[in-house]
Amino acid sequence: MILSDTAIRNRVTILVLVVLIIAMGLYSYITLPRESAPDVKVPYIIVETSYEGVSPEDIESQITNEIEKELLGLRGVKEIRSTSLEGLSSILVEFHPDVDINDALRWVKDKVDLAKPDLPNDVQRKEPTVSEINIAEFPIMTLSISGDVSPVVLKGIADALEDAIKAVPGVLDVEVLGALEREIRIEVDPDRLAAYSLTVDEILRLIPTENVNVSAGGLETEGMKFHVRVPAEFKEPEKINNLKVATRDGKPIYLSDIAQVRDMFKDRASYARMDGVESITVSVKKRVGANIVDIAQGVKAILAEARRQAPATVKFELTLDRSKDIDLMVRDLENNILSGLILVVAVLVLFMGWRSSMIVALAIPLSMLMSFAVLQALGYTLNMIVLFSLILALGMLVDNAIVIVENIYRHVEMGYGRVEAAMKGTAEVAWPVIASTATTVAAFVPLMFWPGIMGDFMKYLPITVSITLTSSMLVAMLINPVVASMFSGGTKRKGPAHQGWFVTRYRDVLDAALSHRFTTIAVSALTLVCILIAFGKFHSGVELFPDSDPRHGMVNLRGPQGMNIRDMNALTKQVAAAVNPFRADPTGEKTIDNVVENVGTSGSTMNFGDSASGPHIANLTIAFVDFDKRITPSAETVKSIRAALRDVPGVEVKVEKEKHGPPTGDAVTVRFLGEDMRTLERASEKARKLIEDVPNLVNLRSDLEAARPELRFEVDRERAKQLGVNTQVIGNFLKTSIFGSKVGTFRVFADDYDITIRMPEDRRTNIEDLLRLRVPNSVGAAVPLSSLGRFVYAPGLGTIHRIDQKRVVTLTADAEGRLGTEVLQDVQERLRPEGQATLRAVDVRDFAAFCRALEAGARPEASTAAKRVWDLLRPPRLFGLLGRNESVAETVRQVAQAGKAENDSQREILGAINRVLARPDFYRAEDFRDAPLDDELKRDLARGFSALSKNERMRANRLLLEAAFPGQIVHRERMELPADCQIRYAGEKEEQDKAQAFLLKAFVVAILLIVGILVTQFNTLSVPLIIMTTVILSTIGVFTELLAMRMPFVIIMTGVGIISLAGVVVNNAIVLLDYTRRLQRKGMDLLEAARTAGMTRLRPVLLTAATTIISLVPMATGISFDFRTMSWALRSESSQWWASMAWAVIFGLAFATVLTLVVVPSLYVMLTRATLRVRGWLGATHEQESEAAVPAPEAN
Repeated sequence: MILSDTAIRNRVTILVLVVLIIAMGLYSYITLPRESAPDVKVPYIIVETSYEGVSPEDIESQITNEIEKELLGLRGVKEIRSTSLEGLSSILVEFHPDVDINDALRWVKDKVDLAKPDLPNDVQRKEPTVSEINIAEFPIMTLSISGDVSPVVLKGIADALEDAIKAVPGVLDVEVLGALEREIRIEVDPDRLAAYSLTVDEILRLIPTENVNVSAGGLETEGMKFHVRVPAEFKEPEKINNLKVATRDGKPIYLSDIAQVRDMFKDRASYARMDGVESITVSVKKRVGANIVDIAQGVKAILAEARRQAPATVKFELTLDRSKDIDLMVRDLENNILSGLILVVAVLVLFMGWRSSMIVALAIPLSMLMSFAVLQALGYTLNMIVLFSLILALGMLVDNAIVIVENIYRHVEMGYGRVEAAMKGTAEVAWPVIASTATTVAAFVPLMFWPGIMGDFMKYLPITVSITLTSSMLVAMLINPVVASMFSGGTKRKGPAHQGWFVTRYRDVLDAALSHRFTTIAVSALTLVCILIAFGKFHSGVELFPDSDPRHGMVNLRGPQGMNIRDMNALTKQVAAAVNPFRADPTGEKTIDNVVENVGTSGSTMNFGDSASGPHIANLTIAFVDFDKRITPSAETVKSIRAALRDVPGVEVKVEKEKHGPPTGDAVTVRFLGEDMRTLERASEKARKLIEDVPNLVNLRSDLEAARPELRFEVDRERAKQLGVNTQVIGNFLKTSIFGSKVGTFRVFADDYDITIRMPEDRRTNIEDLLRLRVPNSVGAAVPLSSLGRFVYAPGLGTIHRIDQKRVVTLTADAEGRLGTEVLQDVQERLRPEGQATLRAVDVRDFAAFCRALEAGARPEASTAAKRVWDLLRPPRLFGLLGRNESVAETVRQVAQAGKAENDSQREILGAINRVLARPDFYRAEDFRDAPLDDELKRDLARGFSALSKNERMRANRLLLEAAFPGQIVHRERMELPADCQIRYAGEKEEQDKAQAFLLKAFVVAILLIVGILVTQFNTLSVPLIIMTTVILSTIGVFTELLAMRMPFVIIMTGVGIISLAGVVVNNAIVLLDYTRRLQRKGMDLLEAARTAGMTRLRPVLLTAATTIISLVPMATGISFDFRTMSWALRSESSQWWASMAWAVIFGLAFATVLTLVVVPSLYVMLTRATLRVRGWLGATHEQESEAAVPAPEAN
C-alpha cells in the first residue's frame, strides 16, 4: 500500500503530524461552543401586527385576511397558520424543509409590503414585523431580582443589568418581565373640557407640535459656522402643564386648567415572583452559534458586580442556567466516553497484551482530536448529539487498528522484520479496511439527508460518526503502522491451535455448522421469523422519542377572556401555594429547587403564533434539583402536582414536563376546520366530552377561548352625519378616552417614556360618564357622545385560529403512563363519525361482573336482537365460533370467580368479542324490529346485516351489546360532524409517521450503498449478498432486546440504531470472507479455507465486536465513573435519552458477531458449491469453475 509504505519510510514526518493533531484537537475541544441541543433552523416565518384595543373579529377581517391573501401565492409554503386575538394578528408561515430560510424571509416581507395599502392607517404607521423563528433564541438564562426596596429602585437595577448584559459577546437580547413601566400621563377632566368648549382632539394635536427637537441646518456668520436647532422637548413633566391650549374671552387656557399631568407607572401588565417573593425576571437570549458557557461566565461576572453595588436587601437568583445543564451533560457524556475508553483498553489488553493494546488504543484519542478540529472548521458546536456520536463511534475507532496491528504481528511471528511486517501486514488488509470503513460510513450517509426540523436536529450524528470513522481509518493506515514498526515485539506468539479452550470450542462449533450448513442457515432464518412474530404480538409499543426525567416542570394557567390581571395574580398565588407541599418528598429530601411565577405571560417556549401573553395568562416554572440528587423522579413529582391541581376553579390548568429534542407537538392533536365558529365550538366540545375519560389522557385542553364580553357603541349614522361626525372619529375618540393614546416621548438620558392622554380612571369606568363626553365635529364644535349612538352589551369571539384560511379549533392532550400512539388510537376510535366500533376495557364498568353476566341467563325483557347478542356472546358459542373454546372460556370463568381481571385477560376476552361483533352472518332482519337502534340504522339493517359495512355492523353490534348487558357497558355517543366541518389529526403522530417513512427509505438506501461498495471490492454479487445477511439477522438481537427488556420501539433512537448496525456488522464479514477468498487464491480447499479463515480471524472479529459493545455499556446502563468527583455514578441523565439506541447496537452486534463466525462461513460454502454445481450442469469443468470462483493463485 503506497500510502502506508510512504508513512513508514517517513516516521519523523508522521510523528510531527501526531503532535499537530494533538495540539489542534485540544485547542478545538477547548474552544468549541457548548450547547445542550443543536441550533436548529425551523422553517417558520412569523408576521405579527399590533392594533391595540381592536377585537379579534376586526383583527381577522382587517389585518389577518388581507395579509393571508397575499401570502397564498408564495412558493414552497407547506402551511399557513394564523391567530387573531385582541389587539394582535399573528401569522405563521411554515415552508417545506428544502426552502432556504433567508429566501423565505425575503419573500414574506415582499408579500407583506404588498398587503400594507389594504391595512388600517394606524397599522400602516406601525408596520407589521416579519421575522424567522429560531429555537436558539429562547432564553438560556433567567435571573430573578427581588428585595425590600421601592419598585423604582428595583426597576433601575433591572435596567442597569439589561444594558450590561446586552454588551456581553454572543447575547442577542435581554427581556425584562414583571417591572413597572414609567409613563407621563395627561388625565383630562371631561367636565372642564366641556366648560371651556374644548375637545380631546385639540390636546392630541397640541402635544406633538410642542414636544419637538428641530434641526434648522447651518448658519455661517462673522466667519463662524453654527448649527441651528430648536430644542423644545420636555425636560420636566411639570413643564407640560404650562402649555397654552386655547384662548377664551381673551384669557389663555393652559393644560393645567383642564388636565392633570402625572408622572406615574403604566397599568400593570405582568407580575413575577420567585418562591412567593415579588421580583423582576430578566431573560437572556443568545445569538446562533454563540458559546453558552462563555455567555454565562460573562453574565455571572456582571451579577457579582451588581451584588456588590446593590443594597444589601436586594437578592439576585439564577432560576434558569442552561450553562449548568450543559456542564452536567458534557460531564456526563465525558464520563461515559472515558469509562468506555478504559473498558475498551482493558479488553484490548486482555486479548492482545500491553504493547499491542497501547498501539491500537492510540487510534481513540487521535481520531477524536482530529474530529474536534474538523467539527470546529465546519462551524459546529459541542452538543449532546455530537457527544453521543463520539460514544457510538468509540468502540469502532479501534476496529481498523485492531485488524492492521493484528496482521502486522502475525507477519512478525512469521519471521519478517518490524518494518517489512508493518508494510506487508498493512498492505494485505488495506482494501478490506477501507471497504469496511466505507460501508460503515455509507450506512450513515442517508441520515445526512433527513428533511425537516428532525433532520436538522439529528444530522450531527451521521456527520460526526462519519468524520470520526474516517479519521480512525487515516490513523490506522498512517500512524498505527509507523508506531508498530517502531515498537512491535519480535517474540513469536503461539498459533491458533494452542490458544485455549475457547478457540477449540469455536472450531468444534464451526466444524459442526460447516457439516450441517442447511440446518444452520434454516435455524437462523426460523429464529428471525419467530422473533418478528413474537415482537409483533408482545411488543411494548412504539414512540417517537424516549421518555425521560425532566429538569423542569411547567404549570400553565389560562383564565376566561376578560379576566383582569389582579384576579389572575391572586389565583396564581393559590396555585403556587398548592405546589409548595411537593418541594420535598415524604422522606424530607428536597425535590424542587425553585418555583418562578409569571402572570401575564405564558411559559411555553414555542407558541408558534398562539397568545403568549395577556391578563388571563400565567405560568409557573418549576426547577427540580439536579438529577444525581433526586430520590423521587421529577416525572413522578409532575404527576403528583397535576393530581393536586386537577380541580382549580375558574381557570384551565395544564401541568407538563419539559420536553427534550426538537419540537414534535403533543401526543394527541385533533383539529376541527370550518368557517362558522359556533359550529366548530359545538363539534370540539362534543369531542372533548367523548375523549376526556380515555385512559392515561392528561392535559386535555382546547385552544378555543371563551369570548370576552363586548360593550359595543352602535353609531346612529344618520344623526352623526347631521352633526358632522363620522364613525372613525367616534372610534378614535373612544379609544383615546378609554385605552389612551400615545402623543409623544419623554426622554431622560438614554431612556424613553411614553406621554399618553387618557381620561381619569373614575371617569372611564362608568357608561354615563362616557356618554357625556364631547366629540369634535367637522366644523370645530363638539357634540355629546350620547347624541351619536348608544352602548349595548354583546358577546364577541375569543381568539380566532386559522389554518390555510380556514377557521380551526384544536384539541390537544398528553399521554402519561402509556405510549402516546396507544392513547391516540383510543381517541381516534372514540371520534369515528359512525360511532365507536370496538369494545375496550375502559367501556366495561366492572370486568368481573361482565364476565359473570356472560355466563348468566338472558333478561326476559330484552329485545330479540339483544337476546341474540347475549346468546352469541355466551360461552361456549362465542369461543366455539372462534375455534378457541377452552382458552377464552377458561379465562372468562377465572375472571368471574376471581373477581378481578389482569390486563392480558381483558385483552384476550375483548379481542374474542370484537371479532364476533364484526361478523356479518348472525342476524335476520326481523331480529331488529324492536332493537334499540336509530331509524337510519334500522333502515340500513333492513337490507340485510351482511350488506352493511364493517363499521356499520360494529356500530349496530355495539348498541345491541349495550342492550344485552345493561349497566355493564358504558354508552358512547356518536361523533357527528356537520357538513361544513372537517377533522384532522396532527402533532407527534404526524412527526412519527414522517420519521418512520424516512428511516425506512434511509435503511434501504444504506443497504444499496453498502452492496455497491462490496460489489466493487469483491467483483461479484454473491459475496455481498452473503455479507448482507448479517445485517438482516442482526435484527434478531434488536428485537430480542426489546422483548426481553420490555422496551418500546423508539422510532428515532432504535431506528437509527438499526441503520447504524447495517454499517457496523458487515465489517467483520468483509474481513472474514476477504481472507477466505485470499486462502482460496493460494490454492486451499473451499471447506478448509472457510475453517482456517474463521480460526485466524476469530480474535480480530471478537475484539472489534467486544470493543464496540463494551464502549456502549456505560451509556446503556447509566453506570460510569465520575472523573471530576472521583466517584461512581450509578445513574446517568443522558442515558435516559440514548439507552434505547445503545442497547439496540449492543444486542444487534452481539447476535451478528455470532452469526458472522458461524452462519457466514456456512452460507459462503453452500452458495459457492451450489454455484459450482449449476455451472457444472451447464457444461463447465470443476477446474474451470474453481478458477472462475476466485482469481488465480498468487505467486509465492
